[in-house]
Amino acid sequence: MSSDLDQAPEPAALERLAAFLESDSCPPDALTLYGVDGLLFALACSPDPAPPTQWMATVFGGQHPEFADEAQAEDLTRTLLRLSSAITQRVKAGTYELPAGCEPRSPAVENLKPDAPLQQWSKGFDLGHARTSALWDQLVPKEHAEELGMGLLALTFWADTEAIAELRERSAKASELSVPELAERLAAILPTAVSGYAGIGRSIANALERRRGPAKPEPARREKVGRNEPCPCGSGRKFKQCCGP
Repeated sequence: MSSDLDQAPEPAALERLAAFLESDSCPPDALTLYGVDGLLFALACSPDPAPPTQWMATVFGGQHPEFADEAQAEDLTRTLLRLSSAITQRVKAGTYELPAGCEPRSPAVENLKPDAPLQQWSKGFDLGHARTSALWDQLVPKEHAEELGMGLLALTFWADTEAIAELRERSAKASELSVPELAERLAAILPTAVSGYAGIGRSIANALERRRGPAKPEPARREKVGRNEPCPCGSGRKFKQCCGP
C-alpha cells in the first residue's frame, strides 16, 4: 500500500472518508474531514512532524472506529495517508490554502458555530499544534514570535468559545472589542496567518536540517562472489584463481 501514497487522494475517496467520519461507525469525538485537514496542516508545519502512528488516533477521537471490513479500513487509511502527503507537499511548496468550502462565513462570528467548516478546521489545527507547541516555543526565533502569536490567535480562535472568553480576560486589546468585532478582524488575516505559520515552520525545519548536517552515506555493501564466478576486478579469471581467498 506504500507505493502509491504520494498520489493525491481522489475526490471520491475523500467523499467516502468524509461520510465515514460523520457516521455512527466513528466515535462522537472524531474529526470531520475539515478537521483532519487542519490537523494534518499543523503537523506538516511542525519542526518535528509526527508519524501516522502518532496522529491517526487523533482523527478518530482517541478511540477505535468500526470499519465494515478490512477493505474499508485499508481504503480509508490509504486516503488519510495520501491526504497527509498531499498537504505536506503543499506546505513545503508554500502553496497550502484552506480547503474548498472552508472559506469564512459572513458575518465572521458565524464561524464559531460547530457546523461551520472553519470551526472544524480550527479544531483540528488546534489539536495538531498542541502536540508540538512546546517545541515551537523553544525553537521559534524571537523576531518571529509576535507573528507566530498573532497567527495562532487567528487560526485557533474559532475552535473553542471558552478560550475566547479567557483571551478577552487576558488581553486588554481583545477586551475592547466585542466577539463579533474580534471575529471580523481575525477572519480578515486568515490567509496571512496560514502562510505565515507554514513559512515559520519551514524556516525552523530548514535551520534544524542545516544544524544536523548532511546525512552520512552508508558504507557500500559488497555482494558475495562465488569462487567459480568471474573475478569482479575484470581480469577474466575465476575469483578463486585471482583475488579470492
